[in-house]
Parts: sequence; C-alpha cells; structure tokens
Amino acid sequence: MNEERFAPAIQQGYLIADGHGGFRQTEAGESGARKLWQAMSQSATHLQPIPTESARKLVFYLTCIADTSLATPEPPSPVIASCKRRTYQRFGVNDSLAGLPARVGELQGYRDDAYTSRGHKLRF
Repeated sequence: MNEERFAPAIQQGYLIADGHGGFRQTEAGESGARKLWQAMSQSATHLQPIPTESARKLVFYLTCIADTSLATPEPPSPVIASCKRRTYQRFGVNDSLAGLPARVGELQGYRDDAYTSRGHKLRF
C-alpha cells in the first residue's frame, strides 16, 4: 500500500526504500521539502492576521507548550512529536509567524503519541 501511495515521490527520486518496509527521503526529497518550507515562510512574511508582537507571543507560548510536552515523562514517549521537532529544525522553521504551523504540528504529534501509546499500550 505504501509503495502505491508513494509511487510518484519514488519515481521522481524524492523517496527510496529504507530496507525495513519503509521509505526515507533522498537528497532531492530533502531539498524539495526545504524549498517548500522556505516558500511557505517567505509567503507568510507579508501576512499579518494579528499584530506582529501578538504573533511572536503566540508562537513563544506554543513553543513552551511543545517543549513541555517533549519533556513529559512516559506515557507517552514523544516519538512523533520529537520527529516533527527535528524536521522543523532541519528545515529552519523559526519562531516567526511561519513557525506557527510547526508548533501546532508538534502539538499534534504529541497528541498522536499520547493516543498511540495509551490506546495500544505500546512502548517506543
């Protein structure tokens, strides 16, 4: 099923099989993802849905919540949230308004970690 879902990305050279039934990104995949995040950041720079200082505070508070969730003792083990944090850091997502989706993504990852470990009694 994954091969079918990821076929276009594999054919275009963005993903390759990891040898364990999964996939990992190639240099082209990493570069493409970085370009997408940069384009999103650049396109968001002119947006001001809320005052700049309010946006900074919002991202700061969401970062504090995400930091706390990553430091929370088990359960859950923050596997998904940690992966998202590393990805956003690798792509240079900062604390500007463009960082808002990253912080929300980390919190969604924490929610998913909590659901996965609690509902299925999995340990990572």
